Amino acid sequence: MQMIPFFYGMVAMQLVYLFYHYLLFKRKDFLYYAYFTIFFTVFFASFAVKPFREFGERVTNGNLFLTTVTFLMFGAAMYYRFVRYFSELIKSVPRFDKVMRVTEYVLIISSVLMFSNTMIFNRKLDFFYPIVRFLYFINFIVQFYIIYYLLKSRNLVNVIVGFGSIALGVFVKAGIMPIVYVFDPDTAKQNTFNFVLTGLIFDFLCFNFALIYKSRQIENEKTRLEIQKQTALYQQRVEIGNDLHDDVGATLSSLHVYSTIAENELDRDPVLAKKYMQRIATGIRTVMENMNDVIWAVNINKQEGKSFSSRIKDFNLDLFDARNIECTYDIDPLVEQRITRMLVRKNILLITKEAINNIIKHSGATKVFISLSERNNLLLLSIRDNGIGFITANTRQAGNGLLSLELRTKQMGGTVQIETLPERGTHVLCSVPLANISD
Repeated sequence: MQMIPFFYGMVAMQLVYLFYHYLLFKRKDFLYYAYFTIFFTVFFASFAVKPFREFGERVTNGNLFLTTVTFLMFGAAMYYRFVRYFSELIKSVPRFDKVMRVTEYVLIISSVLMFSNTMIFNRKLDFFYPIVRFLYFINFIVQFYIIYYLLKSRNLVNVIVGFGSIALGVFVKAGIMPIVYVFDPDTAKQNTFNFVLTGLIFDFLCFNFALIYKSRQIENEKTRLEIQKQTALYQQRVEIGNDLHDDVGATLSSLHVYSTIAENELDRDPVLAKKYMQRIATGIRTVMENMNDVIWAVNINKQEGKSFSSRIKDFNLDLFDARNIECTYDIDPLVEQRITRMLVRKNILLITKEAINNIIKHSGATKVFISLSERNNLLLLSIRDNGIGFITANTRQAGNGLLSLELRTKQMGGTVQIETLPERGTHVLCSVPLANISD
């Protein structure tokens, strides 16, 4: 046949293209489509090309049809698997995945049974012929099912694959119908071959365009996510820089004023000078503590820094011991390990420290319970005490501490609830979506 060299040249280029893109993008759909191309080519060559047909008759001891039809069935299974992975309809249509899986398994099992009987056991079983014809008919129904959902999805890539499947179904099935229903090698004449060639050309064009288009979409999405990640990281650094400027900068300014006053009063009023030097010492400890908090928030390497629970326990130890406050911790280590976003690490730590400072200064509590857990896709930070509480209506009058809790929780995309009653303690509950706590 004059078109045979063109056909095999096209198939060879198609396989090189598919395997190259599989190695490049590491996507299984390229591999499954390559398998479909190989198995279909082997099947058709066994009938359309005389040297292949004669060789096949010798190898299969006259069982050429049943042997090679197993390649056609296995190729169809790979085609279904390609569509299932490529279209991603399994995410939106669960039953689509079930139908495709069942069809794949039926075709693969049937092809294995037929191949083993004809090649390994050298049996020519006539009851396989009606099975082949039945599966060929069922394949029509399944392909209509696939095309319906591909076009229904209204996704450009899926629609392109749908039109390619239509071309494949109409031309290829029309071409191999004489071979399947009236088995005769002479039926694989020029017109039959042209049917199959036309279907494959349309199929290759549509599927290749869809594969390239989708690969570009995936790469563009990766680029967009990387830019978004870098933007978020930059924003976190800006926020940490602002915190350092506002908090540490203000403290350092105060220390400069205190040091000037202490220097001037050192000879005239030593008592006053000592008072300002104590403020300087307190300010220095505050700056060191704030710097350590920022360093801890930025450093997510577990081997080089303390965990959240360790920092909270170290911070609370002296404060609670000095006031005879009993503190109980219930911090889930798995949840703690998932907090990798700098902004969240910093704010979770500072919210806890702010709440503890409020408890020590205002609550008169003897017991405190701190927990960090996960529930309903939310990170839950709970801080509860048995102190005197306060009137909810006067929350805004309790100082900037509670406002700071709300602001920091909002920065993480979460919410804070403050439950309190006079003489019944206070409960601070911060809820943050788990999707927001990791980079």
